[in-house]
Amino acid sequence: AHFNLAGDYEKQGDWAAAAQSYHDALQLNAGDVEAWNGLGLSLQELQAFPEAESAWHQALAVAPGNFNANNNLGQLLDRTGRLGEAAHWLAAAQAAEPGSALVLNNLGTNHQKRGQQLAAIDFYRQALALQPDSAHTHANLLFALNYHPDASGEEIYEAYRAYDERFGRPQRVHWRAHENVRDAKKKLKVG
Repeated sequence: AHFNLAGDYEKQGDWAAAAQSYHDALQLNAGDVEAWNGLGLSLQELQAFPEAESAWHQALAVAPGNFNANNNLGQLLDRTGRLGEAAHWLAAAQAAEPGSALVLNNLGTNHQKRGQQLAAIDFYRQALALQPDSAHTHANLLFALNYHPDASGEEIYEAYRAYDERFGRPQRVHWRAHENVRDAKKKLKVG
C-alpha cells in the first residue's frame, strides 16, 4: 500500500510525501529494490543527493545487477561531477540491459563530459540504432560532432541536415505564416 501511495505522490509531484511513503514501505520490507529505487528518485528530486546515492547503494546491496539502480546512481554521480564513478555504474547498467538506448545515451553523455568525443559519438550512434526517433539523443550526437577532432564540415552539416529532415521538417506544417508584407520599397524599421 505504501509503495502504491508513493507512486501516486510522485504523479502529483509531491516528492517529500513520496519519499516518506517509500520509507514506510521499506520499514515493512527492507529488501524491496523498487522501493529503494523510488526513494532514490524522490530524494534526487528533493536535491538530497547524498541520501539519494545512499538509497541506490541500498538497492544495489539487495540486487547488484538491478538496471534502474545502476543507471540512476550513474546519472546522479554524473550530474554531481563524479564522472569516473558514474562511468562505472553506467557500465554496470549496460551489462544488465545491453540493449538499452537510455543507458547508451547516458554513457555517451558521460564520455563527452570526460572529453572522450569519439567514444561519446559511438555510444550516441548505438543508442540511435536502437531508438532512431530520439530527438534528445540525436541532439547529443550533433553536439558531440561539433567537437569531433577529425569530422569534416560536410559530415557535420549532413548530420544537422538529417536531424532537420527527421525532426524539423515535420513541424513546419504547424508554423504560422508571417504577417509581414514583402515590399522591397518599404523602409526597414529598427527598434
